[in-house]
Amino acid sequence: MASGNSVSKLNVTLASDVDGWNKTVNGQLVIELGRNDRLCVTGFVPKNTQQQREHARSLNIQLVESKDHDGFSSAELLCFPPDNLNIDVLFIHSHGTNLGRQAQAIKDLKKCKWVQVVHSFHEECHTAWYENENELQRKMCEKADAVIAIGSKTAESCRRALRYSLKQENVINLTPGVCEDLIGVRQVYEDLATFHVLISGSLSHFSIKGCDVAAKAIKLLNTPSYHLTVVVKSYDETAGITKALLNEGINSQQLDVCVAGSREEWRKLMCKVDLAIKPSRNEGFGMSGLLAISADLPVLISEHCGLGMVLKTVLFGNSHVVDSVKPEVWADRIQQVRDKDPELRREEAKQLRDGYTQKFNWKNQCEKVVETLCKLGQKIEGPIEKQDQEEAVMKLTKTVQKTNLSDESSTREEKDTKMKQDVVDAGRSLANERLSMSVRNLPLPVYSRVCLLLNVLRDVRWDDFRMLGEKVGLSRDEIDFIQQQRNPTDEILKTWSSNPHEATVAKLIELLKHKDFRRMDVAQILEEWVSSQER
Repeated sequence: MASGNSVSKLNVTLASDVDGWNKTVNGQLVIELGRNDRLCVTGFVPKNTQQQREHARSLNIQLVESKDHDGFSSAELLCFPPDNLNIDVLFIHSHGTNLGRQAQAIKDLKKCKWVQVVHSFHEECHTAWYENENELQRKMCEKADAVIAIGSKTAESCRRALRYSLKQENVINLTPGVCEDLIGVRQVYEDLATFHVLISGSLSHFSIKGCDVAAKAIKLLNTPSYHLTVVVKSYDETAGITKALLNEGINSQQLDVCVAGSREEWRKLMCKVDLAIKPSRNEGFGMSGLLAISADLPVLISEHCGLGMVLKTVLFGNSHVVDSVKPEVWADRIQQVRDKDPELRREEAKQLRDGYTQKFNWKNQCEKVVETLCKLGQKIEGPIEKQDQEEAVMKLTKTVQKTNLSDESSTREEKDTKMKQDVVDAGRSLANERLSMSVRNLPLPVYSRVCLLLNVLRDVRWDDFRMLGEKVGLSRDEIDFIQQQRNPTDEILKTWSSNPHEATVAKLIELLKHKDFRRMDVAQILEEWVSSQER
């Protein structure tokens, strides 16, 4: 477990199925949390792809697999985290009923804290499907240690739903910032014969997203020079949503349904279309609208959409908000945008992005999230864990005594007495004496605790006795041989101590705190002993 000390790294794991890992909000959180020096971030993504692994590695994040179980989907495998995965705080996104509930199993197995990331909470929808989803969402939020709600609309709905359980204070509002990789993607603004309007669609959320409003608005404009492009998440949806849109009366020649499964495909869309709209009746946030804002694409956003609520608080934002779901109102607003000079459209889009950036910043908001994570991490190690650790130290201490770890003829008690006498005779401070002493002369309780912690295999970051072996100059073959021993850390320290001037307590602390090792929990044990006045 990570220590609550500010210099210790907190082990944060972002759990997701293979599809959810690439989603915009999760991707931005991965980047910002991975940059934070106080965190050690791991991705738990069953059936992850080579491309995902390489991208995560570029961010200094390792993706890990689940235990091996046949016949399970990527989402289902989240219930089986690997045994050697160290988790202090778990992040998991809640996308409907498919993703988010697995955190219950992970928390039970890893005894970690749980942060539920909620994207939508359709409290105003009273169909059986939405009510079932909302009830599951509420239960998960009540069980979680903290809830991150995407945008003020979702945050308000979450707090309202959690009032009865008195858990509303656990909700954190995270309003996504602009996506830096989309800034500057649009370089050409011009009037062409056809004006292309983009909407993010979904067959299961057809009415919620206002897909019918968009189709009817294009029909009302009554000219083939307007074209509606509907982007969906998978090819399985294209036929169904095309049929549903045609039923709203739009001409098939004015309709294009496409899939944008990658960031590159979104970039191409941002350059192809002239306007992005979100005529939503009720939507938690609306990330596709923010993608358009990031790319300086003109937007029209419904006030019933979470993004629309946010834009009302942003400089120049209110003029891009539509306060109606009537198709005729949307048709009129779309025509107003088209009638503007292309350069004016460009300038207004840039002003909106600048105003949004000034108010909502990924880095600043994620820093506040990290503060919350650190507070959660301080509460991880309770009385039971401390007691178990003390018992383990005592057992290892007895083992060390029985195996006579000292290669010298004098007992450890005699060495400690001699050390104390030397300190007095030399007139040096106790702390300096301890820093310069050989690691083999550490008091047995301290030495045993160091061995106990470093003996535990940590395959995600390899920051156990094996990395210590590398740091003191052992070869891979030597480390593999030592790994077979009962107390490998002790074997490494004994080997290292053949050079007593090198193998000092000060040097060991330095190695443990190296940027590649970062075992602050072990270094802290040594530093506390060095600074203590107990003789």
